[in-house]
Amino acid sequence: TSPPRQRRTHISSTIIKALKVWSLAAKLERNCKIEAENMTREAATMRHMDDLILYPDPGAEAASFITIEQEELQALCTPCFVDKCPELPMFVRRILPSFESKDSDTKKRDANDARLPSEAAREAK
Repeated sequence: TSPPRQRRTHISSTIIKALKVWSLAAKLERNCKIEAENMTREAATMRHMDDLILYPDPGAEAASFITIEQEELQALCTPCFVDKCPELPMFVRRILPSFESKDSDTKKRDANDARLPSEAAREAK
C-alpha cells in the first residue's frame, strides 16, 4: 500500500477528527462552497495582475478542500447517490470517471472469477 498522504493544511488532529465524521453529502457541499470561493479569489488575482492601480490587492491564497476518502469516491459511482447529491465539486467530477471505469473493470473481473470452470474451459477452446 502507499504511504499515508502528507497533509498540507488541516493539520490539527482535532480538525481532522471533526472533518472525518462529516457525512459525504456535507463534505461535498462544503467543497462546492470552497471551490466557488477559490474561483472568486482567482478572479481577484487576475484582475489585480491586469490592472494594479484599479485592483491594488491580489486575491487571497486558495483554500484547501476537505478530503474525500477513496471509499466515499466509490460510493459516488452509484446512481442513487448522485441523484441525492447532484452538485459535485469540479475536482470530483474530473476523477469520478476513473473510479467508474475501475468499478466496471472490477465487476467484470469478479464475474469472470465467479464462472464455473467448465464455462471458462469452453471459452478457451
